[in-house]
Formats: sequence, structure tokens, C-alpha cells
Amino acid sequence: QYVHSDSVTVVVKKAQLLACSCKLNSNAELKSFVDNEAKNFPYLEVKFNGGSPRISFLDDSEKESELVDISLMKSTEVVELLKTKGLVYQPKQTQESATDDVGTLVK
Repeated sequence: QYVHSDSVTVVVKKAQLLACSCKLNSNAELKSFVDNEAKNFPYLEVKFNGGSPRISFLDDSEKESELVDISLMKSTEVVELLKTKGLVYQPKQTQESATDDVGTLVK
């Protein structure tokens, strides 16, 4: 429990996605997550190291508080997991959709 007198403290939830790059390449769902969704989580760091794909949730002092195996999850399930754990989700406009908008202009 936190007690604050003059200021409001916002606790930013952070996490790391840990995986061996070879495991990501052989798992289409997780490769899709890393390629398309991971960038929408500003406090999610992708680290390539040995082992099966997992997410390490960090506490206020940047120590691991929880480790979740994501090797059997779909990309959408990983997104939901991160959101329910309180990670900030900020979808970014992709270059492709911006080009599509321009491409639909009538001449």
C-alpha cells in the first residue's frame, strides 16, 4: 500500500517478452505478435534469449514478479494478457493503412 501526501504516483507496469528467436520464427502466432502488436506496448521490452516464449512481469523495482509461458497462446491472447495485467496499450498508425487511405482518393 502506498501513502502519498502532495503528489499522485502512477505505477507504470513493465514487462519483458523473453524468447529464443528460433522459437519465435517457428510459431506464427507469436511471430505475428512480435512483428505487429509488441510495438503497441511502450513498456514491453522484447529480449531474445534461450528458452521457450514467456512474459516476465516486473514489479516497481524492476524485479520479476510473475512469469507466464506464452508458447501456446494466440497473438490476441497475449494482447489481452498484457492489457489485463495493466500494461499501457497505445496502438500506432501503421504505414500501410496510411498509404491505403491515400490510395483511395478519387481522381
